[in-house]
Amino acid sequence: MSADVQSVHQTPEEKKTRREELLEALEKLGPCSNVIDENGEMVLNCLSSIDLNPGAFVIRQDFQWMTTEKVLCLNLVRYFYKNLKKSEVSEDVDQPSEDVDQPSEDVDKPSEDVDQRSEDGELHIVLVGKGSISDQIHPADWFVPLDTITDTILYPPWNCAIDAKVAYGISTGSILPEHRVFKTRFQGPLPERWNSMAAQQTTGVPEIILGPMRNDADSITKLSDLAEWKVLLKYRNRLIIKYQPGGVFANWLPEVALYKIIGVIAFLLRIFKKKATIHLAAGLEYNGTTPLNERKLQEQYAYTKSGNVMSTRSRLSIPNLKLSTLYKFLFTEFNKLHEN
Repeated sequence: MSADVQSVHQTPEEKKTRREELLEALEKLGPCSNVIDENGEMVLNCLSSIDLNPGAFVIRQDFQWMTTEKVLCLNLVRYFYKNLKKSEVSEDVDQPSEDVDQPSEDVDKPSEDVDQRSEDGELHIVLVGKGSISDQIHPADWFVPLDTITDTILYPPWNCAIDAKVAYGISTGSILPEHRVFKTRFQGPLPERWNSMAAQQTTGVPEIILGPMRNDADSITKLSDLAEWKVLLKYRNRLIIKYQPGGVFANWLPEVALYKIIGVIAFLLRIFKKKATIHLAAGLEYNGTTPLNERKLQEQYAYTKSGNVMSTRSRLSIPNLKLSTLYKFLFTEFNKLHEN
């Protein structure tokens, strides 16, 4: 019996939905590769059918790369699909025993803003990586491309690095604007809020690049094995994902523009029927040669001269941080020269 004839005789219970077929294709994608098989073709076809504007006949510009960089797109899908699957089983994570390190209440108490959104069941995805900005300008709405992305939040001023304490505060949801301190004196006004992309979607912002931090193939496994990582996922809906993973993934997952990563995550969240806020735990140092429009960047949020590093004080005390395996992990990932 042919496949077409067989499908006609299938009962409603037997016939797979489009979502079930896509989930099956995602499961069968396998490891990173430069080969596009039938499962990859199905995923790519679904990606190309994303229509943000009813009646539109062209793919929105921030999704056009998916049609020209198919291998990269599929490898990003593979990587983030596996990471997002962990959020699907978060309710099954065993509660850590008393002898396993857990986040300190003093250090890791999340802000009221984070707490409130977590109660709505929304996922908070923390992307940890080595960030930089280029002289290319994109609309801020490229960071909130679908309704599955509630917001993308940036933390340091433009052209500013962050240290491990800031990355830890972002990861746990415990950092607040009043905690900020800088390596050198900050010039100009500094908003009493974080940089929300959803709040100013028509504003132009620099292209953000995420690249490799350490060439350690085991770092991803080490991160998801940490008790704190599991506690944050289970009780605070915070999923920490490192990019770029390095090691054996380096050839398949190069440095890439943040909007491409968020586009893939937005698509996968639609499959998982979830929404998320993206938190970027990465610096925003400028690596280009063309002078930036400092005035525009200051108007958009804030700008600092090259070489500045954002750190944090007060509630993120060093004695407590030394007890945190998550902080130790982040410390090895970030430049130790940033630590005082």
